[in-house]
Amino acid sequence: MMRPPRSRRSALLATVLANAVPLVGIAVWDWSVGTLVLLYWVELAVLISFASIRALFAQRPAEFEAEQVLFGAFRDKYGGFSVPNTGIKIRVQSIVSLVGLPILGLLWLLVGSFALVGVSASTTGELPGVQSSTLVVGVLGLVVSHLYLTIEYFVEEEYEKVNAQMVVASAFWPLGVTGLAMVVGGGVAATAGSPLSLLGGIVATKFCLDLVSVYRDRLRAFDESQSLDLGLTYDPPERPSVDESFAGPFEVVRPHRRAALASGVVRGCHSLVGLMFLVLFSLAATGFFALGGTTLGLTFGALVGVVVAIMVVAGVTDHTIRYLSMEYRVGVGDSDVGNSGGDRNYDDNGDDGESGESAKRTTRAGVVGYDRLLDEPSWRLSKWEVTNATTERSRVDRFFGTETLVVERGDETVRLAHVPETSIVTD
Repeated sequence: MMRPPRSRRSALLATVLANAVPLVGIAVWDWSVGTLVLLYWVELAVLISFASIRALFAQRPAEFEAEQVLFGAFRDKYGGFSVPNTGIKIRVQSIVSLVGLPILGLLWLLVGSFALVGVSASTTGELPGVQSSTLVVGVLGLVVSHLYLTIEYFVEEEYEKVNAQMVVASAFWPLGVTGLAMVVGGGVAATAGSPLSLLGGIVATKFCLDLVSVYRDRLRAFDESQSLDLGLTYDPPERPSVDESFAGPFEVVRPHRRAALASGVVRGCHSLVGLMFLVLFSLAATGFFALGGTTLGLTFGALVGVVVAIMVVAGVTDHTIRYLSMEYRVGVGDSDVGNSGGDRNYDDNGDDGESGESAKRTTRAGVVGYDRLLDEPSWRLSKWEVTNATTERSRVDRFFGTETLVVERGDETVRLAHVPETSIVTD
């Protein structure tokens, strides 16, 4: 969605204020490149902190690949925890999406390290007293600027239009822009001191790149009109509405606990990344033992055990969230029709039923996947949506006497894993 004019004006004002701080510092307070680099580094920390807050309260569903370990388990988990006295929820998917923040933090440390190396090469590592005091003023200005943007985020209810993944990803652009300014500034400090023209050029370049973020909505409209596919036209999905009602009693089917846990162990041990580390550490341990390096061999042998433990825990956690928290409610759904158009209705067999004003109620078979931990429905399967359904029996299923029903509807696949008998669903 395009940024509302008021919101854009607020973002523009905050951007101007944030970039005015270093300009005042250079022109009035005689800042050096070192001071400018430190300010930008602090700005990145402030930006990441406020981005974390905005991402935590984002309301649109995240998009996780179903095959991913752990992340894929949260694909249909739309619930969360209500904030008292507000209509806002902290959604489970948003919390999971915040895993990208440590990556931002690591990049922040790396960028700061490279830039500060240049600064320390040209100074004694200490700022003059006047620059230290004005730097504090500059930092306060940045905090106020980002705080204002975050307040507008809630006042304008922008959290309803984004998901946490978008907010976290949006922080990478200013990280790259500000990081580039820091690295260039650090290099300048190490070689050429602090020429005024170059300082102004660094600040001006950063300001222009910040404007790209402010007017992202107009660039996006241009992208849509010209079909350029610049990657700016992304709209996060809305939470699907799941009808959990049935016309009569329904039967509850739950995955076999031990089968789901055992399958989680198998799933974790098939992680490609984990297997790569496992092979690498195993070869290293074997090599060191062969060369007489007992201590290093034992160290890498211990790392093999740690990797195996992580793989098992990840797989079991994935299947606990993906399957053990679920129950499958199998029954007959109902919906009031009562229309005067010509809507087509279906009977329990999925065949065409009556249409028009004479149709008052239609019933349909269905399966509702209900999350017991979040106490909400995750999805519903209706028989005429299904394009294919097959029953699978893995080694775990055969050992525990269970079955796994794989249902395809369109381009989506739903797995009812490790249930005692799939005929309860397929019938």
